[in-house]
Amino acid sequence: MNIEHDADKILRDLVSCAEVAAKHSIENTSSFPPTIFIDGVEGRVTYSPPIKFLKTCHDDLAEIARLCGLAYGAVAIVVAGEGWRVKTPHQRENPVPLVDHLNSADQEEVLAFIGETRFEKVKKVRPVIRSEDGNLLGLGMEINIQDRGAYRRYTDMLSKDFPDEECREYAKAELRKEGHHIKKDREKGFALFS
Repeated sequence: MNIEHDADKILRDLVSCAEVAAKHSIENTSSFPPTIFIDGVEGRVTYSPPIKFLKTCHDDLAEIARLCGLAYGAVAIVVAGEGWRVKTPHQRENPVPLVDHLNSADQEEVLAFIGETRFEKVKKVRPVIRSEDGNLLGLGMEINIQDRGAYRRYTDMLSKDFPDEECREYAKAELRKEGHHIKKDREKGFALFS
């Protein structure tokens, strides 16, 4: 068994599942909350932290993702969410970081998917295409984002060494202590909004 190859395959599958969940959420609720997707020793886990836990937004989400990765023995982890990207005249050659709110015609709504295994990291951004009345028409082609620090907070979400059972139980206790009540997905695939 090639662990690196298997982990990368799991990551690609996890990113695909995150994309399906995001599209489903936008179609049904018109938005997609920040969500953590994990494939680990206990199976698949999906968690959308309540907004009250995201005091400083992205930094808190990254920290919660790190703790979830430890707690569930993640082989692969993906953090996904909706955001806005500033458009520039040379959009493809000179992409800029995601911003937190939409306030001008120079911004476009996007879905960001940031994932990793202990061997590979993935950053994927796809524009959200809506009709004039706000309904989802689909997702655009992936935008090539060169790392200029916009996603640095999401690097190294997984510990260098695989967490043992004692470490996983400690991380779960810390999550509960902080008020995070996470349920495992009911099936092999992700149970949306479980």
